[in-house]
Amino acid sequence: MPRRPLERSGTSRIRAVAPTADATVSIVLAVYDPPPAVLVAQLDAIAGQTSSDWECIAVDDASTDPVVVALLEEWVGLASNRRLIRRPVNGGISVATNDGIDAASGSIVTICDHDDVVHADAVDALVRHFRDHPDHDVVYTDEQLIDADGVVLADYPKPDYSPRRHLGHHYLAHLVAGRRDAIGDIRVQREFEPSQDYDFWLRVIERSEAAGRRVGHIPRVLYSWRAISGSSALDANEKPEMCDAVRRCAQAALDRRGIARTATTVIHDGTPTTSVLLGPLDTVDEPSIDVVRIVAESSVDDVNAAVIASEADVICLLAPDTHPDARDDAEWAMALAVEVLDDGVGAAGPKIVDSNDRLVSIGRVVQPTLDDRL
Repeated sequence: MPRRPLERSGTSRIRAVAPTADATVSIVLAVYDPPPAVLVAQLDAIAGQTSSDWECIAVDDASTDPVVVALLEEWVGLASNRRLIRRPVNGGISVATNDGIDAASGSIVTICDHDDVVHADAVDALVRHFRDHPDHDVVYTDEQLIDADGVVLADYPKPDYSPRRHLGHHYLAHLVAGRRDAIGDIRVQREFEPSQDYDFWLRVIERSEAAGRRVGHIPRVLYSWRAISGSSALDANEKPEMCDAVRRCAQAALDRRGIARTATTVIHDGTPTTSVLLGPLDTVDEPSIDVVRIVAESSVDDVNAAVIASEADVICLLAPDTHPDARDDAEWAMALAVEVLDDGVGAAGPKIVDSNDRLVSIGRVVQPTLDDRL
């Protein structure tokens, strides 16, 4: 939870901790005119880390609020592991973040938002994870959603890393950290704002995986994402351009990887909700498909008989009253068949809602293995 604001007198109440001479973790904090109170909460949280093995590069992107500027100058002046870069003109979050990455000297780099709250043991957890997992180049953590006053709205426990899921959903979000060697010359690209962090980590992970490295997950809430007006944490519609940016990030990743698919955006009741991947892969020959439409009177024996009689590569079972959205049965079956034949997936199912938009099934994917050790 956020601590009380800095007391802007001649001295600060922040605990003075001697910084490590060569900090392991570089925290990049791009700042542009946040509400002073929420900036103070984040600065307080960074300063209150249980580990001193960090540096923070705060990049003021030409803030117009003199209170924000004064807060940054005061905070940076309290310890030698805090640096302030003041940009003469506003360049946007991507440019400001890149300035911070360029200035970072730590072997681990993480990017934080100016209006969120990093938890006290976040740096310690990151350092420990990379030390204990030398084959990991990127790691992310669980998080929680807080309101403008810092009240916890919900925790967000995340699954372990899935490259397929990450293509349609940047669930890594906050807090993400990467080894500086893996980041190398990769920088945030302005054309993908406001999803520039999604594109950035996709590219870092691609480089890492190409080198046989892995992505780790710390299953602990180590970051609070603040839901305030104008933030996508509050409502995706607060940033209507975000869904298109997510789609473009996913499409760019598909293109880089040579995967002949198209990323598209699902619109529900006029609202963009998510990105999905459609269309066959060049590497997959068109499969033979049997569509078995089950009716209310169908028995288990009826379904088994239909499956046994089929010689198709893929069998699609359509439940009673299932009506594929905007597709005929064959097109719907082909979309699922591609998922089944790609990457050795044993079975796949889509999200299903009823006529009242109530969730019936979240979908399922089965990946069988012949290795009894797994």
